[in-house]
Amino acid sequence: MEGSGSEAGETSINWVRKYGGIVHYRHLLGEHRILVADPQGLRTILVKEDEKFLRDIQLGIGSRLNIVLLTNDGAEHSYQRKLVNPHFTQMSLNASFDIFLEQAQDLKNSVEDQLKGVTEKLLPIQNMVTDCVKEFICRYAFGEFPKMEDSSQNIVTALMSALSLSPIVSFTQTIPILGWLPTKSNRALAKNIKFANDFVKKLMEDKRAKLMTDQGKEEMKKDLVGRLFLEADSSKPLTEDQVAGLISTIIFAGFQTTSTAITWCLHILSEKPDIQEKIAQEVAEVMVHDGCWTWSNLDKLVYLDAVFKESQRLIPIVSSVLKKAQRGAKINGYDIPEGTVVVAHLGAAMRNPHVWEDPDEFKPERFLNTTMDKYMYQFLPFGTGAHKCLGHQLAKVESRLILALLIQNFIFERPPGYKVRKASQLLITPNPKVELIVKRRN
Repeated sequence: MEGSGSEAGETSINWVRKYGGIVHYRHLLGEHRILVADPQGLRTILVKEDEKFLRDIQLGIGSRLNIVLLTNDGAEHSYQRKLVNPHFTQMSLNASFDIFLEQAQDLKNSVEDQLKGVTEKLLPIQNMVTDCVKEFICRYAFGEFPKMEDSSQNIVTALMSALSLSPIVSFTQTIPILGWLPTKSNRALAKNIKFANDFVKKLMEDKRAKLMTDQGKEEMKKDLVGRLFLEADSSKPLTEDQVAGLISTIIFAGFQTTSTAITWCLHILSEKPDIQEKIAQEVAEVMVHDGCWTWSNLDKLVYLDAVFKESQRLIPIVSSVLKKAQRGAKINGYDIPEGTVVVAHLGAAMRNPHVWEDPDEFKPERFLNTTMDKYMYQFLPFGTGAHKCLGHQLAKVESRLILALLIQNFIFERPPGYKVRKASQLLITPNPKVELIVKRRN
C-alpha cells in the first residue's frame, strides 16, 4: 500500500487527509480494496457488524502456524478466546506482578552495569528492552521450556522470524506459486515453522506427563500454558493446533508488540528531555509516598500513561487490520461488494485531522483530565471488539514498569545525526534498531 520511499503508514495517512475517512484504491494486480479510518466506519467493521467483515486473511502464515486468535473468526476463535481471557485480566496478571517487577529491575541493573566507569554510553536499547520483555512473557507463559534437539533456536526467535516474513508470504496469496519456489525466505519460513511445531509437540508431551502426578499438577499451576491444560474440559482436551495457536498468540500479544511499543516511546522521548524530567518527578513522588512498586501505584502514574498513549497514537505497532466483506456488508451507507478486502487502518485513524487536533504533534496532555470515551473508535492501539488485543493489560503493566524504572534512573538522548524509519514487518518496527545515548539521572 505504501508508495516508493514512503515510511510505513505514510501513504494511508496522506490518503485519509486528502480524501477523507473512507478511501477506495487498487492493490496488487488491480484488486479493489477499501481503506477505512473513519470512527463510525471502524465501529461498523470491528464491533457493530463484525460478522459481515471476517478476519480470515490477516496473516499469510496464519494457517501454517495455526494462529487462530490472531487470524480467524467463528467458533474456534470464540472457544480459544474463552480459554485464555481469564488469564489476561488485571486480577490474574497482578498475581504475577513480582515476576514483571523482577525483570524490569534486571533491565535497570543491566543498564547500570553498562554505565560503570563512564558518564554516558551508546546502548542497544531496543535489544535490551526486547530481551527483558521476552523473559517477562516466557516466565509467565511457559515457566520452563522443553529441551529441544536444536539448542541453537528458541520458540520466541523462531516464531518472530516466521511472523517477520508475513508480508512476503502474504504476497504469495496473490501469486500462490511464489510460495513453492526454493527461495531463501521460503526456506527460512519452513525451518522456523518446523521448529515451532516440534516445540509444541514436545511441550504437550511434557505437560501430559506432568498431568500424571500430583507434584506435576502443582508445577503446572505456575505457568499459563500449564494452567490451560489443567482447566481444559476433559471431554475436549487441548489439541496440538490449539496449543500452537495459543503459544503464537501469547508470544505475539505479550512480547513483540509490547517491546516494540516501549522502544518507540523511548525513541520519541530521546528528543524530549523536559517530558522525561516530568515523568521522573512523577515517579519520584509516587515512590516517596508508597515506597514500593505495586499495580495500584502504577495506576497513579497518569502523566507517564498519557505519554505512552500518545506514543502509541503516533506510532501504533499494529497499524491495520484486514477484513473480507460478506454479503450485505455496508460502511456508512456504502454497499461493499462481497469478497472485497477492507482495511481497518488504525494508524490513519489516529492521525486523522478531522478527528485529532494537531495530529502530527506529540501532545500527551490530550490524554489528561479526560475519559477514554472521548476517543471511542478514534484511539485504537489495541484494536477493539472481539479481536481486541488479548494482551492489552499485560502491555500496560510491562510498559509502565519498564518506562518508570528506566526514566526514574536514566536520561536518554538521540545520537547526533541518528535517523530511524518506520518499517512494516507485520508490525511497525524501527529500522535500523534503536540505539540511544544513556546517562545516569542525578
